[in-house]
Amino acid sequence: MMPNITRGGRTAGVTVYLVGPGRHNEHVNPHVVAGHDTLVSELPEGRLSSDDALDAANLLDHPMRVFGTKVSAPVKQWSDEAQAQVQVGTKPAHVWHCSLSLRADEGQIGDEVWSRVVTEFVDEMGFSGTSERAACRWLAVHHGRSTAGNDHVHIVVNLVREDGTKARVHNDAARAQRAANLLERRHGLRVLESRESGRGAAVGVKPAELARAQRETALAPARDELRRRVRAVAAEAGSERELVDGLRDARVLVRPRYAEGDRQRVVGYSVALVSLERDGRRAAPVWYGAGRLDRTLSLGQLRTRWGQDPAGAEDVAGLWTRRWAGGDVATTVRTTGAPVRAGRVLGGYRDRSSAAEDRAAAGAAAAALARASLAIEKDRPGPLAAASEVLARAAQPVAFGADRDQHKQESSAANAAYSLRLMGRGTGRDSRTGWLAVLRQADRTAKAVAAAQRAQGRVQAAAATDASMHAAMRSVSQLAGAGRARIEPSQTDLLTGRGKGPRADGDLERG
Repeated sequence: MMPNITRGGRTAGVTVYLVGPGRHNEHVNPHVVAGHDTLVSELPEGRLSSDDALDAANLLDHPMRVFGTKVSAPVKQWSDEAQAQVQVGTKPAHVWHCSLSLRADEGQIGDEVWSRVVTEFVDEMGFSGTSERAACRWLAVHHGRSTAGNDHVHIVVNLVREDGTKARVHNDAARAQRAANLLERRHGLRVLESRESGRGAAVGVKPAELARAQRETALAPARDELRRRVRAVAAEAGSERELVDGLRDARVLVRPRYAEGDRQRVVGYSVALVSLERDGRRAAPVWYGAGRLDRTLSLGQLRTRWGQDPAGAEDVAGLWTRRWAGGDVATTVRTTGAPVRAGRVLGGYRDRSSAAEDRAAAGAAAAALARASLAIEKDRPGPLAAASEVLARAAQPVAFGADRDQHKQESSAANAAYSLRLMGRGTGRDSRTGWLAVLRQADRTAKAVAAAQRAQGRVQAAAATDASMHAAMRSVSQLAGAGRARIEPSQTDLLTGRGKGPRADGDLERG
């Protein structure tokens, strides 16, 4: 069960949206399944109308109007001077909105179960009343399945309590995850794998990002596409210079993040896709912190992998600053020699004896698959890209707990060997033989990762690893068996689709 939280200042805007058709006519029969006693008693049973939505907003806002309590949140913007997000003002933020969504393959659990789940969730979040605190007014609306098939419910809370005090929302995202984990176990729902294993999982695509991709008719959300490109580049890079140059070659914009008050010390980086021109205008790029795409892609993780001391590196800040100031990117995505380099990334993971090595093996396979996806699937991410995502989740460093110290002790040796393999550069022909050899090695590595997951009791994760890799191998085998003789990418611009055409003897470009 995945919670997704937003804050805002327009109660009526949220409630009217929830009873409306939705962005894709996915809101079918919106109705109340639980809420504060005042709202449950005043609102009708069955399908809610727009008038009912306005009545609900008035009831939710009543304590706030009576006491005049204001709830605000900071407004931040990127500052080139500070190289960080800085506060430029505040905005009203008394509306706390959270959707709880099940996986599509879990089916529907019904209003009665949802009523218990959301009531207990609100209690775990501290919004219900106790002997020591007044209650917040809240409402839960159930729609049924989303366009993706996920059964879900929306919870709307006014953060001004019945006595005019403000509800606590500090660290609400982490608290919502803990509450979801508790309720999954209590009600027999599927436990989210990344949360259950205590890992820092790669951040998933948010609804707004998916909507933007659909508006722009993009083949993949920007976050997913950036993950694919940056993961492939980072796998081959053996230094910051190679990383920055590789990102340029992969048509990824990059900018550094400096230490506070020190423009000579780079501590992180952000990436963005080059925006396409539409009607003669080019939209501003949307930036993502690399560590927010995938923790293994953060600059700190990469420097540890390389065994690099940034303080001793020659003009590191200058390297990043010159690349960011230039703002140039390649016109094509370079793939020469990719199978040889991707194969070296996978080498040496057969004899593993620690969790750190398991994570390193999964990361190596994810990187090789991302590189193969760029070369074979090109601008249409498919099973190879999907398998890369699944294995990347298994590669995430532990987020907290006792295993953190173990990871620190074990990872240095693994990362040293990993760095040497990554820095072994090679050239070679991007042929069917080369890529099939890489993918077979990735398949063997993935099987070993799945076996380790099963040994740890992570059955769902192991099944996902097996299924994704099976789909990837089947896809490539079908293409190869269909007589498309060469898995040799043309020099095609992934963003525009322009470039050299396929070879006369066939090209695994579309499937």
